[in-house]
Amino acid sequence: MCSQVDLMASFAALTGQQLPAGAAQDSQNTLDVWLGKSKQGRKYLLEESYTLALRDKRWKYIALRRRPRLTG
Repeated sequence: MCSQVDLMASFAALTGQQLPAGAAQDSQNTLDVWLGKSKQGRKYLLEESYTLALRDKRWKYIALRRRPRLTG
């Protein structure tokens, strides 16, 4: 499992570059996954869209999104 968040660290590894201190703190080098050399990427992935979700291998927990009550 990998994410677009990992692209920065992976591209840095691909080009032999060092990321500046503090840059792309959440990015992990998953270059072997992107290149198809490995199936092992992140152990888990936190996603945020309209709500939070946590992926772990083949499971995904999606937090309940509470909508504000309409009054009137």
